[in-house]
Parts: sequence; C-alpha cells; structure tokens
Amino acid sequence: QVARASESGVFAALLAQNGVLGSSTIIEGGGLFSKGGFAHAYSDHYNLEMITEKLGKSYAIPEVGIKLHDGCRHPHASVDAVKALIKEHGINKNDVREIYVKTYSTALDLQPASIETGTDAKFSIPFVIATAILEGEVTPDKFSEANIQDEGIREFMKKVKVELSPEIDAEYPEQWGADVEIITIGNKTFRRKIAFAKGE
Repeated sequence: QVARASESGVFAALLAQNGVLGSSTIIEGGGLFSKGGFAHAYSDHYNLEMITEKLGKSYAIPEVGIKLHDGCRHPHASVDAVKALIKEHGINKNDVREIYVKTYSTALDLQPASIETGTDAKFSIPFVIATAILEGEVTPDKFSEANIQDEGIREFMKKVKVELSPEIDAEYPEQWGADVEIITIGNKTFRRKIAFAKGE
C-alpha cells in the first residue's frame, strides 16, 4: 500500500509538471462536482473555514503516532510492557502462568466478545499479547485466519486478564497507557507501567 501511495504521488507530480490540472472545487463542490465535493461526501453539515483557520500556525505532524505493532493502538502500551519485561528478565514463554493488564475504559470497551475475524483480533488485548509473545512480533500477517484459529494462541490468550485501572483511565486520552504484571509458574512477579507506547 505504501508503494502504491508513493507511485500515485509520483504520477500526480508528473501530471502537474506536464500541465494537467485538477479540479479547483474538489473540496466544496461545483463545476465537474456539481453534486458536491469531498466535504459533502463526508458530512451534510460542514465548515470550510476550518481547513484554513490555523494554516501555517498549527501542524498535525507532532500529533501523529507511529505504530511499531499492527492492530488497534490501544493494546500497544501493554505489548511494549510485556516485551520489555520478557527481555529484561529473560522470561520464557513456557514459564508464563498469568498476565494482568490494567488499562483505560476505552480499550476495555473495544474488546471483542469473541474473535472471528482479523479485525476482532486487532482490538483484542489478549490476542495481541499472545501473538507478541508466541510469534515475537505483531505484524499484519499475524491477523491471518490461520493465526486466529491457532490453538496455541487461543490457549495462551486465556492467561491474559484485562481489567480497568481507575488511575490509567483518569490519564486517558492524554496518555494511552497500561500497567502489566507477568506472573511465572514459579510465582515470580514482574511489573511494568508504560504511559506512552513507542512511537507516540
């Protein structure tokens, strides 16, 4: 998709360099877009002045987060915490008895009741954590039908308990954090709280 977007951008630049013009009313509609442009396509009520009101003064790029893991952003702090604990303490995946994830209410509200599709899996904190531990990373291919049905992942998911942390909930949306505890079969407990997932 990135390659396609890059190719599209190059193609658009070549068209512009060779005098091919785009519509001057593509946002608000009119001319070729007599039934309405992008604004009308996305909303019945819109304010075009918002497009330019902070132009040159406010930039969105500092607000952009870079995802180091695939899937919904809400599980990412817990994935970072789990991976850091495993690396720091040399925890073997076979030694994990339970994992407790404390997070904010929005992340909990988005937890699917069951996982039937890749989209369900992307929002599931237990699935994403199980995948991170068993597969070593959370990349787009990990949300395949084969992984969703994988018995090893399904069994490991049962070890992951997700609950609300009033403290972390109060910090949201300024922080999308997680407080994670890994308890081993030998009853050792390791804990890590992360306020911001990597890339934020």
